Amino acid sequence: MKSNLKLLLIAGVALAGLSGCATSEKTAAAAPAVHHSLEGGPWKVVSFDDGSIVPENVNVDLTFDPGDHNTSRVSGSSGCNRFNGGWQQNGSSIKLGPIMGSMMMCDDAKMKVEGKLLAVLNAASTLSWDADGTAKISTADGKWVKLRRAT
Repeated sequence: MKSNLKLLLIAGVALAGLSGCATSEKTAAAAPAVHHSLEGGPWKVVSFDDGSIVPENVNVDLTFDPGDHNTSRVSGSSGCNRFNGGWQQNGSSIKLGPIMGSMMMCDDAKMKVEGKLLAVLNAASTLSWDADGTAKISTADGKWVKLRRAT
């Protein structure tokens, strides 16, 4: 009887120890591919500095290709059009552009999102991170866009 109790106690302690090693899928998916780097994607826009979010019918995504020898590229959909350009990150400093894209006209909601996103990307200067893995790209004049890695 004593040996069964001892085995149960050892098994319980082992299981309790292993439970601390588990991570939820949501937490793992939110983390950047490289700690504090935008490399990879796709990233989805969460919100803008004016508190607005992307409407459900508007597709906005960004992918950051690391490249090599200063050939890093960012590309994606800005709401209405496709875009691409260069990007460089050095710690919390970030520079994107020049950003080039197609020139289609879309409905007002898509054009509004696209205008805000491209304005931030073209003037980006700072990259910061929230504890949940959300990235914030900011401009020197206080405009920003928050991104979350798509799951």
